[in-house]
Amino acid sequence: MRKILISAISSRVYVAAIQDQQVVFLEAENAARTTSSFMARHTARALHVMGGVDALGVLVGPGSWTGARITIATAKGLALATQCPVTMIPTHDLVWAGRDPGASGRVVIWAAEREPWHATYRNGARIAAVEPIEIGSWTLQQVTEGKFDRKTHVLFDVGRDAPLLDEPFQADLMLRAFDIATTADGAVGADGLKTPFMPSYPPKQ
Repeated sequence: MRKILISAISSRVYVAAIQDQQVVFLEAENAARTTSSFMARHTARALHVMGGVDALGVLVGPGSWTGARITIATAKGLALATQCPVTMIPTHDLVWAGRDPGASGRVVIWAAEREPWHATYRNGARIAAVEPIEIGSWTLQQVTEGKFDRKTHVLFDVGRDAPLLDEPFQADLMLRAFDIATTADGAVGADGLKTPFMPSYPPKQ
């Protein structure tokens, strides 16, 4: 299967083409005002290298909202042009992909505007949609107080831990995250793409 994976939710932006589980094209750069043109230019190159695409994976956050919007817009254009299905990959699945494949637990991501989003995993698979925890101005420690088990739970602060998203592209983790998201949520067409993980309430002043 020919897959294109794209992300602009952190300070590193990348476009990768995967064919038969092997990376055949990869371009990455630091996020800048030219991110949208970078995405358009290199998704076109990835298509040319593989001669087409069968599936598209899009990292949609939590992370940079501007980057997520650029990524979604790029994916929508590509999906319209190629009619390929798109899997929207939450950051939770990428974080969980680095754990034992059969593990169970929970990922809580403390996103921008101080709103946490959580996802639950059982035997390596996400068992429900990613949802916000509406806690107002509580701290991350309060979110998990009395419920946090470091052996099974993962806490990820977009502000504090964002450098983890800037590591060199790891095809195995992205492909596993792609599979987790596809199994949990399915794929969508261009009309089903949206920018998720916007805050559900105004930030506290």
